[in-house]
Amino acid sequence: MCIPTYNRAGFIGATLSNILSQSPPDVEIVIVDGASTDHTSEVVEDIQREHPNVQYHREPRNNGVDGDLARAVDLARGEYCWLMSSDDHLAVGAIQRVLGEITEGHVIYLCNITACTRDLVPVRGLSWFSAGTEDRAFDCSSSVGFLEYLRSARSIGALFSYMPSVIVRRSEWMGVAGKERFFGSCYAHVHTLLALVRDGAGLKYIRDALVLTRFGNDSFSAQGFAKRMMIDFEGYLHLADRFCNNDPALRQAFLMVMTREHRWYRILRLRSSISDSREWEHMREMLRAVGYSKALITFCGIFGSFRTMIGLMHRIKRALRPL
Repeated sequence: MCIPTYNRAGFIGATLSNILSQSPPDVEIVIVDGASTDHTSEVVEDIQREHPNVQYHREPRNNGVDGDLARAVDLARGEYCWLMSSDDHLAVGAIQRVLGEITEGHVIYLCNITACTRDLVPVRGLSWFSAGTEDRAFDCSSSVGFLEYLRSARSIGALFSYMPSVIVRRSEWMGVAGKERFFGSCYAHVHTLLALVRDGAGLKYIRDALVLTRFGNDSFSAQGFAKRMMIDFEGYLHLADRFCNNDPALRQAFLMVMTREHRWYRILRLRSSISDSREWEHMREMLRAVGYSKALITFCGIFGSFRTMIGLMHRIKRALRPL
């Protein structure tokens, strides 16, 4: 387990207890703390006293999630690394399931997740592919194979956006160069994983949800809805430049996954969250670059300005969402 953390004293103790409750003694947990200013270190050190397989490393400064995750994988000694967060939980039996899966020898394993409230009350299961997609291996090394993968993806979770849904063989991860260029994007790990699959690394999709995630609890969400969306748009446009720039069809399919992740009603909400006309014009350019239609952008630009109505619609949608 590789866990970057920053100011998660209120959550990391429960996360570690959850992991340790189903971990054999030889499962190593590596925590890299990006210079937390709360009492994260005390919480972790209390747990360390009873669990020698928990390794804690405090950085002298905050290097961001990209740098701290990379550092955690550097420090790890296991054959596989589960890229875990410091506030989520594993489903019952998740570690044993993965220990069984990795005997097949794929480089990357990608599982689904269960979205929860901040108090970890399950709300709904999230699947990165269509509901009928069973456990299966993918070969994305060729453009044809990667195109098939992209067209079957219904969320950027299939493109590794959600870090704790990924288990990766450490030696392969360490062999990827250039990840530092993506530090600060929040998606440096996606660069590394895409580089691996495009180079022929085996990828297996696990349909079951093995992670319980506290939705809306990440540090990026605190910056506001528009800035949180911008992280996705900028990050994946940059990744498209890196992996698809010489193939227009591949680039379009890659970015279309983003439009399936953030559908029209989210763009409507996005518009309602932006009051500055210059900021919205910049966002319009970003939306066009991603591949949203001119008609959709215009519609959202007009109706999204009615903030009270959009806010009410969003609250009703959340209230009616099935458990």
